[in-house]
Amino acid sequence: MSKLNLRDAALKLFNQKGYDAASIRDITKAAGLSTSTFYSHYAAKEDIYFDVMEECYNDLGRIMDKVKKETSELPADQQLFALIEARVKFFYQGDDHYFFLVRNIIFPPDSLRVQVRQRLNEWEDHLFGVAGDIFELGQRQGLIAHYDPMELSRSVIRLIAGYGIQLIIMQETLQTSRKTLQKAWETYMLGLKPR
Repeated sequence: MSKLNLRDAALKLFNQKGYDAASIRDITKAAGLSTSTFYSHYAAKEDIYFDVMEECYNDLGRIMDKVKKETSELPADQQLFALIEARVKFFYQGDDHYFFLVRNIIFPPDSLRVQVRQRLNEWEDHLFGVAGDIFELGQRQGLIAHYDPMELSRSVIRLIAGYGIQLIIMQETLQTSRKTLQKAWETYMLGLKPR
């Protein structure tokens, strides 16, 4: 329980102050715990930072896994759209996990930039694999032209990232964003249809 309290406090403080400005003392104070309790769970602030990051990725991963399971009987193009839509809904939840990921993917702490980028690459590799499997299914179903599934996966992940940035800038509602996402998806799929 104390580890969970520390992680929750660190998540909030990293979101409010940033990694560099949030001290171990700030984290333990916010969690209502001692510094010695912190060190019984973590060797350094960097360790709790990556524990928080892992929890955020796990939260998003649970959402993606749920959608994949729930849509497994649908045609591949509908499965892909459902995954993208789930990511958009995650953006709109606007919880601490979302804010942490956005802030730390775009502006990682300088001292941890290499490790953060490496972890992001690992996460994207996982997504590439999930999307690649669906693209291969779509090719077998005759819905998607025979392009390299990994290149297709990269393109859809970039579509998701670009759309996520647009949501931040444009401040759309969930309802209007679904309509614009649907139009963008229809245009995207036009390029993937077999000729």
